[in-house]
Amino acid sequence: MAKNKFTEEQTAALEARGKAIVSASAGSGKTTVMIEKIVRLILGGADVSEILAVTFTKKAAQQMKDKLKSALVKAVNSLDTPVSDLPRLKKQLSAAQNAEFSTIHSFCANLIRTHYFAAGTGGDFSIVSASDAPGRELQLRALTALFEEAYTANDPDFQLLLSVFFRKKKDDMLKKVLMSAYASLRDKDDYRSFLLRGTEYTEEKFNAVCAGLLDNFKRKCRYFRRRAEEEKEYFAAVNAGGSTRRSMDNATFIIAAFLDFENAEDYFALKEVPKETGYTRKQSKSKSLPPDFDKHADALADCKTAFDTLHKKAEEVPVRAKALEDYLAAGKIAKSLAKYVLLFEEKYTAEKREKNVLDYNDLEHIALALLKDEAVRSELREKYLYVFVDEYQDVNPVQEKLLSAVGGKNVFLVGDVKQAIYGFRGSRSEYFAKKRGAYAAESGAHSLSMNSNFRSAPAILNAVNEIFSAAMREDTSFVNYAEEGVMTEGAKRYTTDGRVCFHLAVKEKKTKPPVSGVYSVFERSKIVRDEKFNALSGRCATGDEIARIVKEELKRSWFDPDEGVTKQVSYGDIAVLVRKNRQPVTQGIIAAFTFEDIPFSACSPVCLDDFPEIKTAKDILSYIDNAEQDIPLCSSLCSPAGNFLPDELSAIRLAYPEEETFRGACRAYAREKSDDIAARLRAFFAYFSYLRDLSCVAGAEEVLTRLFSDCGAEAGLLARKTGKECLKRLHYFLSFASDPAPLSVHEFLAKLQLMKGEIMYEENAGENVVKILTMHSSKGLEYPVVILGDACDPFRGKNDRGELSADDELGVAAKMYDVKNMVKRETLLRDLIEEKKIAAERADELNVFYVALTRAKFALHVVFGKEPPPMNVLYADTYAEFIPDYVFDKYLVKNEEEEEAQQPKQTTYSTEFDAALAESILREMRRQYPFEGGENLPVKQSATSVMSEIEAASGGGAQGGAVYVADEDVPAGVFAAGSETRRLTGLAYHAFLQYADFAFLRAGGDTTAELAKKERARMKAAGLLSEEYDALLNNEKLASLLKNEVFARFAELSRRPQPKTHILRERNFLVSLPVRDVYFYDKERYGNLENETTLFQGAADLLLLEENRAHIVDYKYSSRDAASLKERYNPQLSLYRKSVAKIAGVKEENVRCTLFNLFRGYTVEI
Repeated sequence: MAKNKFTEEQTAALEARGKAIVSASAGSGKTTVMIEKIVRLILGGADVSEILAVTFTKKAAQQMKDKLKSALVKAVNSLDTPVSDLPRLKKQLSAAQNAEFSTIHSFCANLIRTHYFAAGTGGDFSIVSASDAPGRELQLRALTALFEEAYTANDPDFQLLLSVFFRKKKDDMLKKVLMSAYASLRDKDDYRSFLLRGTEYTEEKFNAVCAGLLDNFKRKCRYFRRRAEEEKEYFAAVNAGGSTRRSMDNATFIIAAFLDFENAEDYFALKEVPKETGYTRKQSKSKSLPPDFDKHADALADCKTAFDTLHKKAEEVPVRAKALEDYLAAGKIAKSLAKYVLLFEEKYTAEKREKNVLDYNDLEHIALALLKDEAVRSELREKYLYVFVDEYQDVNPVQEKLLSAVGGKNVFLVGDVKQAIYGFRGSRSEYFAKKRGAYAAESGAHSLSMNSNFRSAPAILNAVNEIFSAAMREDTSFVNYAEEGVMTEGAKRYTTDGRVCFHLAVKEKKTKPPVSGVYSVFERSKIVRDEKFNALSGRCATGDEIARIVKEELKRSWFDPDEGVTKQVSYGDIAVLVRKNRQPVTQGIIAAFTFEDIPFSACSPVCLDDFPEIKTAKDILSYIDNAEQDIPLCSSLCSPAGNFLPDELSAIRLAYPEEETFRGACRAYAREKSDDIAARLRAFFAYFSYLRDLSCVAGAEEVLTRLFSDCGAEAGLLARKTGKECLKRLHYFLSFASDPAPLSVHEFLAKLQLMKGEIMYEENAGENVVKILTMHSSKGLEYPVVILGDACDPFRGKNDRGELSADDELGVAAKMYDVKNMVKRETLLRDLIEEKKIAAERADELNVFYVALTRAKFALHVVFGKEPPPMNVLYADTYAEFIPDYVFDKYLVKNEEEEEAQQPKQTTYSTEFDAALAESILREMRRQYPFEGGENLPVKQSATSVMSEIEAASGGGAQGGAVYVADEDVPAGVFAAGSETRRLTGLAYHAFLQYADFAFLRAGGDTTAELAKKERARMKAAGLLSEEYDALLNNEKLASLLKNEVFARFAELSRRPQPKTHILRERNFLVSLPVRDVYFYDKERYGNLENETTLFQGAADLLLLEENRAHIVDYKYSSRDAASLKERYNPQLSLYRKSVAKIAGVKEENVRCTLFNLFRGYTVEI
């Protein structure tokens, strides 16, 4: 770019001397400016070796080198360059490839290798990623060594951690927690001292936590109170003749209710605020009210909903004494975790030293330690007279200190706080904002902005400015967009404005009764309108809408400002941006593109089972393997191997309605008919008989390849737009049939079943395809046409806080674990850290949304899966809530004719029919499902899922409690040393009782311990008890268990069996039970389904069935006391009682249920 083409903002950045930081908006040419500044330095006499340029990816570093070389080549060839400068410029050009343009990790590695002795490393070390296989292997080796020492030492801190994290008879959970905690803390420059400092829990800190929670709570109340006050002002303004009196009263009540919360003296006083507000139902719209009245009434109703949510949270605030007790108890766990994180680091460091490797965090920390040496720092500053840093908004605390230490008098920092999207990696965008403030205040330093955009068309710039002027403010971001970030058109590059369109994927339609009057349970079910369910089933409204937009865009053109010409939109011009790869909406988009034959490439692996050609191939193999299957037969008939049409399959079925199966109808048709269909059926059966014979001597890959060749399937696929991609997927699919050795058809099908449809495939479809990529991976890229996936899809997934939370100010927080009763609770400290984390994530998501919108050059489409909620930036859960209502209305595409055209046309057939039969059929089809509200019930429920749902309903915040280990878990500290012993002991006793012959009890004169010894020997000889389990059993312990009264009746019947009496072990059952009984914990939703039933499944450890009674014995291996165990498992055993009563035909009161705690040796009657 010639000098006279730079804008005033760019020129200011180029001419800035000394220290400068530039806030460069999207598309403002920051890389061009940085390269130009470096070139000017070199042209002015600087040497390439004196320049350090740091960026965050190898690709970006290489691109900077390439651009520098191109600029130098241009300068060498320029007639304006003095002849005397040419030798020096050519020398600089030769040195450019080795210029210190690198990632921060490459810079750190070079620094350490240069000063390896001072760093305490070898000079020839290798670099590993802690998250890759080699790094994880070293971590696991370190943990194994650490745990062996800890088990032997019987350290109380280790025993405490095992009592909490020993899950499913393994210590794997504790290992996972330690590795995760260590990884999350290493982006802090002082993580060791932070760990020690952050695990000091005091009552003073607890009070500060409560104050922070109260401040957040009141801030939210003030926000919604002010919204209610705005609505009240509206209702007062339109209150002609008292027409809005009810709404005004409702607003007054809500405002007063929020003020009650705001006047609370402390966090625990929130519980005292009354729930009743005086608010009545929302006022309905009438003809006398303004057209926009409903919108304001809904907004006030939203405030009432917010109050109800806040009040529910206030009700759950624990008593102060209990909250403090939990806080201090959690502090002990946090302190023990901190100790073992640091001990793990010692072992991990030793493992790396032995292998002579460093991970990426090591590079940063060791380099930072070196730079604390004044001699090293001075050497670097003398070597690098000019320091450039790109994407400065993405630095983490360690990197910020590193770069600050390296920078001397000439520092040029470029970034954009609006594009800081890597908070989840530890980056801190506030450093950029603070540095701008510091440079603005420092004499001789410069804090500059570049807001001229050279990428996007005017319409896109206008839309982006409208959205973020309202959304990016001091209270939601580190920038005031309206004052500092508004983008302008960098040059008059576009001859047209471009286009911005918002689309509702689910449009409101006038509901009309179906012509047939047919009733559909599916239509009645709420799940029909559940986007996630639809996406998982293969299609979603958002995916279908995006496919439609793509097809419409292909009919349109776009102006390319770089070439100055108008071009037809092609597939390769279009990018679809999604928030996450594996979210249901993304899968729905892929399904829609596949269905519509739209070529695409995904930036992440896709599941092969989602593609129709793979489903067909699997069905063909299944039919070859077993011909007695109707569905694989239908699929094979419609495949290129048969080429039958659906109407022809219908004709076959209608010709032989008496045949029980479709395959029977096909065989009869082929045998008895003489038309074209029959001839083709006979040929089809003969060919598949041949393939079945071939499969006896050839593998699955060879069989399918032969079929493709014989029927010309490959040529047929290649005739499609996406044919090449289909063939690539098929060949990849077939590779699994010969890896590592050729598999038969049956073996390959068995392998596919074990893989459960999870064959992931990297889609790489070439250039002229639609790109589907995440918003994060789109950063730095640009496309003529950009389509954003569902803006109404929540950008935050499942709320999983993890076992350890950390905050720079609040420290480290663990959950509270009641080891005795095996109950876990969140603490108020974790609640506050989570609130801060959510607020930070929301700010990051606002930036992600900005990045996504600014990728578009000429056309921008935003799709909404449903009517978007009102703008609510402070507490947004979706991108739609970042958009002002007027902006949504402005860009929403409203095309009712297009919508009408998409409606399927109804075809009427005229034929004679049996009126009575038709009426009978219609009567059945109109019959409604009698249990409204139960359409979404799962077909089947289990004891495990019931328990989980009960726990989910009762768990939650700091006041809640949930069982945290499997029902047979016990604290590891109660056993002798040896991790394998702890892991398998419970299973061993359970296995013994599963196969024990109770007839041996009280036999002869032997003691119970002697009898147990003999029974163990019998089980081992019969292969029922492994050597490993047998070694863990203790005869005296078994004797103690077997003497329990619960086994007396079983022993008696085992010795003297009686008619109509059965002893069953580990018996699975499936029974139909009333919905109200299975879902007893959710009477609000299902209490009205009096006569509806659902399937319930379970497994009885030990079951005795007699003529008029039954006895269920359920084994548990738990450290709980009797009362706690009974409370925990009463729901499960109550459902077991109902199930057994129904199956056995006995009364419920005659079914005895006993819990037997094998760990403590007591029984509890339920």
